[in-house]
Amino acid sequence: MTTKQPAQLGQVIWWTLKNVRVSVTDLRRHLAACGLPEKYAREPRSRNAFIRAARAMEEDRIMRRVSESKETVVYQFTSEFLSKSKLQYAYEAQISLDKKSGLISTDNPKIKAKLQELYAISCNMLRTKDIRNIVKRVFKNEAEDLLPLRRNGAVYFVPRKWEAVVDKVQAFLAKVGVPLETLVVPNQTEARGTVHRAFEAEALTVLDDLEAEVKEMIKEGGEKRSLKVRMGRVKKLKDRGTIYHEMTRLLSKQMDGRLFRLEKQLKKALAST
Repeated sequence: MTTKQPAQLGQVIWWTLKNVRVSVTDLRRHLAACGLPEKYAREPRSRNAFIRAARAMEEDRIMRRVSESKETVVYQFTSEFLSKSKLQYAYEAQISLDKKSGLISTDNPKIKAKLQELYAISCNMLRTKDIRNIVKRVFKNEAEDLLPLRRNGAVYFVPRKWEAVVDKVQAFLAKVGVPLETLVVPNQTEARGTVHRAFEAEALTVLDDLEAEVKEMIKEGGEKRSLKVRMGRVKKLKDRGTIYHEMTRLLSKQMDGRLFRLEKQLKKALAST
């Protein structure tokens, strides 16, 4: 008896994020309302919030990093002004952040007051890049797959089994004013070939990196923990290969052979550590 094939392989999705700003509080509320965990809306790291606040004060001044360590980061403000048809520069202030405590220090009280105000706002504000990363984390954790169809991302294929996740993300982005566009991919020969080629291109790039990493690790006598991490990545890639093979009914012999050899190398290296 022939098993009936599903009418669609999945969906192509894409979105355009531009000049988006949403508070962490609102974003968590939107996620919860769409059935997604609030944990995805993380507060910005203190360093990022500090730099964003400082950038907001950059008009008519130059901002340059002076130094950075694990504990602190220091920038300098230099004012830029026109005098007698010539650009002039004058030291204005050094500003520093204690990354752990979030304490801001500076030798200019006027700048400190404004910087602290902007820093407080930045600590509770997520922007375009943050939202983009949230969407990618949701698909990575909730759907386990987001296949790029373009080299620079922005357009992705999501297998049919994760349709419910697409609906949740679509509802979430709508709440922040960003439409998630979708296009159903029919279960047809041409479509299966396109999806297979996209997966193979991405998988072979990942495999290239994995092979290089493992080669270097074996050469230097890699730690057992690091080798196990790479073995986990090989397994994940094999599992994804199985999913796409079943979906497209096309097999990547080149990838399967390389994965087999890489897995064998890792098992041998693990046995000797």
